[in-house]
Amino acid sequence: MRHRVTVAALLILILLVGCTSNDQEALSEIPQTASPTNIVESNVSKAVIESVDEIPPTSTESSSIVPEFIQGNGYASGGYDKQAIQPTISNWAGVSRFKLADIEAPIWNLKGKPDEFMNIVIGRDGVIYNAGKNITAINRDGSIKWVYEYVSSSGLVGQFFTPSISTDGTIYVSNGDRSLYAINADGTLMWKTPTLSKTARESSPSIGDNGTLYLTSSEGLFAINPKDGSVIWTFAGSVDSPAIAKDGTIYISGKRKTDKVGGFFAITSEGTEKWYIPIKGINSSPTIGPDGTVYVITNDPVGPSYLVSIKPNGQHKYIFRIPEPQNDTTNISISDENVLYFATRFGTVYAIRDNGTKLWEYAHKPGRDVTFTDPLIDSEGTLLIGINDSYNFSMMKAFDKSGKDKTIVSFTEPPYYKLLQTGIIGSDGSLYFTIVNGHESILHAVGSKQKTATAKTDEKAAPNNDISQFAGKWSTPGSDELAFDISFTDDNSGVITYYSMGEEYPNNFGYIQSGASSVILRVGNDDQDRATVKLVLEGDGLTYEEGNNKYTLERSASSQVADDLAETSLIDGFKGKWCDENSTFCIQLLFGVESNGIIDYFKDGQISTSVDFEINYLEESYLELDAGGVNVQLTIGDDGGSMEFFDALMNVTMTRTD
Repeated sequence: MRHRVTVAALLILILLVGCTSNDQEALSEIPQTASPTNIVESNVSKAVIESVDEIPPTSTESSSIVPEFIQGNGYASGGYDKQAIQPTISNWAGVSRFKLADIEAPIWNLKGKPDEFMNIVIGRDGVIYNAGKNITAINRDGSIKWVYEYVSSSGLVGQFFTPSISTDGTIYVSNGDRSLYAINADGTLMWKTPTLSKTARESSPSIGDNGTLYLTSSEGLFAINPKDGSVIWTFAGSVDSPAIAKDGTIYISGKRKTDKVGGFFAITSEGTEKWYIPIKGINSSPTIGPDGTVYVITNDPVGPSYLVSIKPNGQHKYIFRIPEPQNDTTNISISDENVLYFATRFGTVYAIRDNGTKLWEYAHKPGRDVTFTDPLIDSEGTLLIGINDSYNFSMMKAFDKSGKDKTIVSFTEPPYYKLLQTGIIGSDGSLYFTIVNGHESILHAVGSKQKTATAKTDEKAAPNNDISQFAGKWSTPGSDELAFDISFTDDNSGVITYYSMGEEYPNNFGYIQSGASSVILRVGNDDQDRATVKLVLEGDGLTYEEGNNKYTLERSASSQVADDLAETSLIDGFKGKWCDENSTFCIQLLFGVESNGIIDYFKDGQISTSVDFEINYLEESYLELDAGGVNVQLTIGDDGGSMEFFDALMNVTMTRTD
């Protein structure tokens, strides 16, 4: 359903405009609970925190006014964690119990490889559980809590789909290896089922009122025991994600093996068929209205499609004709006022009353190939939906009840991104969502300016202990992998200077001392682009933690650092922009704070591709790189102004242009 690829952190443009009233107070945060045990940091995931401000701790006094999670009035109350911010994005009506805040500023973002940040849910303590190549637990400030790494035991390539959080905090998630996983809140594996089907299908587990897990596959519906992962029963047939009604009836679309048309099933909680009706080409998971009516959308690639209502006894009717031929639609969300929202691939968002009459529609440049994310409705009835346009831009729009729209997040400049989820609204109104392109995936947290300002004052809280013990020069023993000099300028700030490749990289920081032997820095010269670094003194050494990267350092003498700088100054001759004779092929090397960096490739004067590289070998006038798995060799000419570029595809002489 969604495709992932690899490499490089690139610049994005986010246009953030407020979408609701400034003087409406957001609901209070859910209180923090005791933190689960951290898992050993993964060396596979190399996510980078790109911004900004710490989110202040929540108050325990606010818990009484935070409403419980509700799937919808027509649904059975499943065994989800009702205190979680968003324990599931399936088997519910698509209505958040929180009001969307004015979206005015980024709070933080987290970058990783294209298969890293994909689909999220949020627990009761504000921890975000992200499903991608691995399962990643992310604290509310954007720092990594733990990573459960996927390890294939069958040779299959795994990809985790959207999780669900149960009453006891267990995280249930299916994988492309065709198994279901139960993961404890501390990131340890509780159990894993054997392979459930012959082919993989993206599916999020639904949880029944007694805790039974329901998971669909290409071969049927599985009812699974939450205690040990054993299969209770199966219902044969190719089916899509289920919805569970108040009386326990399980609704699924699909078809029998002998049925070429397809249709809609009602199944008891024991796995027996109640009734079946043939409906051609159902293209959405079922959504249940407050009176128990079920809604689905049909798909006809050449003719009109329909919104269909189905009563609990199987009586159904086609209540709204969709004029465009459909290959894909979103799922349906139903507001508290019984308005049905969905969108089509041909660029139209519909608001339909439950009697089939149209309330309004929004046409996004009709005729273009457009995909939408599933609709999300906030507690006051504002509709939120993501748009991915075939003309290489994406945006998030908010619609009021009359259909008036406002763009709140936009990605319109290279590199282009695709929105994967409409997102999740936090208890304070912040919005969390994921985007991806061929180089990276990004988890964004955006919200109001008021929240960002509060975070800044908290960040600069004065420390309680002497911090001079952290000052001075530090480096990794026996290498220049990481070297820096840290100094504190006052009670809440300082400068950390990184040394690499013959260059010095000074960065300002604010800090909070978290104990006599540890300090947390917010490093960066731009308030909107800072990283979280934790320093811990251990005997005569220092542990440096940033994201998933962890280093053990020792104090280094000034002469040692100077020697390292002299050795790495060989890199200076390769800096700058280089082009071939006709300027049709140009590159530029940007060196990082370790033996790495980014190589930008230019087309028509614009950056067309950016690729991370690692330095394999360096000597005077010769540099060998591993650029995204491609061996690149660069040789500087005797004049210093020419350079030979060699890789698997070309061998070209270039000249320096700046």
